[in-house]
Amino acid sequence: MLAGLKPLEAAELQLTHEPAAAGGTLRVLDARAFQYTRGSSSINSTNSPAALKAEAERDKTALREMGRALEALGLAHYDQWQAWRLLAAVLHLGNLKLAPAARADGSTAEAAELRDAATLSMAAKLLGLSPEALSGALLSRCIKAGAEYISTPYSAAEAVALRDGLAKALYARLFDRVVSSINTSPNVNGSDDDGGADGGLAKGIADKPRNRPFIGMLDIFGFEDFETNSLEQLLINYVRGRSPPLFCASGYEPATDAPAPSRPQSNEHMQAIFNEIIFLAAQAEAAEEGVPLPVFDAEAVSNSSTLSLFSTPHRGLFSLLNEECVFPKGTDISFTAKFAAANKDNLRLQLPPPAAGEQRGASFAVTHYAGTVCYSSHGFLLKNKDPFSEDLLVLLRTSTEPFVASLFAPPPHSKGEARGGRLKSGRGFRGVVGKYATELEELLRVIRSSRAHFIRCCLLYTSPSPRDGLL
Repeated sequence: MLAGLKPLEAAELQLTHEPAAAGGTLRVLDARAFQYTRGSSSINSTNSPAALKAEAERDKTALREMGRALEALGLAHYDQWQAWRLLAAVLHLGNLKLAPAARADGSTAEAAELRDAATLSMAAKLLGLSPEALSGALLSRCIKAGAEYISTPYSAAEAVALRDGLAKALYARLFDRVVSSINTSPNVNGSDDDGGADGGLAKGIADKPRNRPFIGMLDIFGFEDFETNSLEQLLINYVRGRSPPLFCASGYEPATDAPAPSRPQSNEHMQAIFNEIIFLAAQAEAAEEGVPLPVFDAEAVSNSSTLSLFSTPHRGLFSLLNEECVFPKGTDISFTAKFAAANKDNLRLQLPPPAAGEQRGASFAVTHYAGTVCYSSHGFLLKNKDPFSEDLLVLLRTSTEPFVASLFAPPPHSKGEARGGRLKSGRGFRGVVGKYATELEELLRVIRSSRAHFIRCCLLYTSPSPRDGLL
């Protein structure tokens, strides 16, 4: 986006350097100017001016190509501009400097303060909020005490987590809206409706796709095992990332009119379904030809022991993690201890000896279908809570930017939804893993009601180039 925007467009999004003199040339900021993007491996590996220029040209071309593709799918230039505005706001949020407030005597207080009014103003403008309101929601929370509300300041660490949670929520809801808009676009579902004024990103994410035949494409394989693995890797290995399948109309008739799901694809679950379909087909073929079947480990094929580690009520990882998030003195270590105790008879779970200087219970290992991965439990509770305050939610619903306000409008089917994946009704806390589990079940329901076909990869990619390799 930064490379592809024209200077005047970037200036409207506050993404340019100030000209050195009146009438000077506007220069668009690059990714190194923003906290959220300056750590990119592609940026850090590109040092020479020539390489940087070549990278910028590729990005500029990629933005144009993506724009044309989105237009072909029904997202006009105006809709794309709404997305760029929100992404610019996310970049500015990442540059907000939050630190312990300074006292008159030179010491610092526990409460946080903002030290960059200019960046705050840019982010607030793009989000359709006043700087004062955004600052207030990031620095303090309102707690109801009887008939009154009390403002309690956040610490610097809490404010930073809240800022990052806001950025994640904005990005995630934009992503969902783009996918929903594509799936409900007349250019995709074959409707005669031209969308009218309510088309594109202006349509709510709660809009249901029409019940039409579809072909769903899923990349079912994905596995991560790094030097340090956390909740992100665990969900990728169990729930295959956050990339949703894009369903389009076709002559393919599913077994039912089940609607297309919105998000996750599961490595562990998809592997189990793949195994089930392939083995059942092989068994049926053998029975038809009168070929005796060899004895095999049915549990290894079903992968049920690993799946039960995650999804079993009351003792599975998802259930125990949500429970520990609302426990008054819950910690990452106490969660690991409860998880290990509840599943002590499951051979797919191990507690490795602590590394030097590491507390026992700071990590655990899971034997997945593809291999054993050791996960560090540090940060599991915070990541599952996905900090995003009620104050910020209410504030965003009052945005003067209709698109921003619509992203956080309460869904008609659920009263009391406070934050992405979290309910504050009597149903209790669900957290990030709760939302993933729900959406996974939705996806599995569609897969099981459809005819599945598998395409083997003929030639693997040998380099990151999108044009190198053949599927």
